[in-house]
Amino acid sequence: MSTNLLSSWLGHATDAVNQIEQLPFSLLLLVVLIVLGGVLKMLALFPNKWIPAVIFVVGTVANGYFGAHGSVGPDQTPEVVLAFRGFLVGATAWTLHATILKRFEKYVPLLAGKTGDTDSIEKPKA
Repeated sequence: MSTNLLSSWLGHATDAVNQIEQLPFSLLLLVVLIVLGGVLKMLALFPNKWIPAVIFVVGTVANGYFGAHGSVGPDQTPEVVLAFRGFLVGATAWTLHATILKRFEKYVPLLAGKTGDTDSIEKPKA
């Protein structure tokens, strides 16, 4: 019975990975940038004011290198167009966080601190 259960879980995991691989790169990049912002927020030595800039830059560079070059017209420079699209994905990730996701930070223990209040996180002054 446990072999069938393990096989079933493995099948579900494989299906999930296949579905993720079929998503557009920009959607995957959006999720990665939001997670990166959360990781940077947890680092005590990294100032919060620099997180949006890092998100914009990482989005620009990542999409410039890994974006779909076939989606760019023949009369355009693929790296420039993809980098601009990556900047827009970074801006979308930051806007999504600033408008919607920030309200849910108090429910994520690593982001909220021990009290559940995101204002209680203290970072050293740089």
